[in-house]
Formats: sequence, structure tokens, C-alpha cells
Amino acid sequence: MAIEVVMPQMGADMTEGTLVRWLKNPGDSVARGDIIAEIETDKATVELEAFEAGVLRQVVASEGDVVPVGEVIALLGDADEEMPEVERRAPSEKPTPRAVAAPTADGTGGDLDARRVRVSPVARRIADDAGIDLAEVTGSGPDGRILRRDVE
Repeated sequence: MAIEVVMPQMGADMTEGTLVRWLKNPGDSVARGDIIAEIETDKATVELEAFEAGVLRQVVASEGDVVPVGEVIALLGDADEEMPEVERRAPSEKPTPRAVAAPTADGTGGDLDARRVRVSPVARRIADDAGIDLAEVTGSGPDGRILRRDVE
């Protein structure tokens, strides 16, 4: 019987994760407890552990894909088992960073340098790697926090 490997929910507010890389390839044997992939959330990069033993039969999500929580990313099964075909998902569109002045108490745009910038660790790393000035990015997270999707 095919075992679906789904994008796990690592936190109460997690709605999606990025598949960073596969540590197992299709056809590889997987033991219960083996680390099969790395998943990146807004807060951390975590290892995805196999909860069942089998053979990695099909990889549905590719490295770099942003996958909603609960969506199938791979199938495990027996080496000789007939597997159902799971459709590969199209990579999600990444929003373009946008620079907008944050409204101040009087409702007008404020000085971007004067406001405190709240940034998730992964968004900070992506912005640093891409040379994006976080003071010029408006966050879409709670309380204007800058998330990964704001800087990708």
C-alpha cells in the first residue's frame, strides 16, 4: 500500500513550507526514522523524518517548491508495488518584493529608517543573500513582520 509523505505543519501558524532538498532519491530504501528531506519554514530549516519504512517510489514536489501544509510531496511503498500516479504540482509563483512606506499614527507614510523592522530569520537570510534592503520592504505577516514571501 502506498504511503503518502505530506508537507508537515511545524507550527500553529505555518501554512506552507519550502522543500529545500531531498536526502533520498527515488528507489532508495527508507527505514523508519531516516531523514528524507529538508523543509524550510518562515522560522527554521528542519529535517523531515520518515514515519514508515519502505522504498521512496515517487517524488512529487521538487527542490525549491513552496508546498501547502498537508499536500503530498512523495510516495513510499514496496519495491515491487504498483503505485498510483500523483500529479506533480506546478511551482508556486513568488511575489515580487515591494517597497512602501508604513503608515504612521497620523495615517501618512513615515520615515522608513525610523521604524523598527520585524523580520523572520529565513527572510533576513534571503534578503542578505539577494542584497535586499529590508527597510524598503513592507511585511505581509502579523504586525508587518517581513516573511519569506515578501523578499523572494
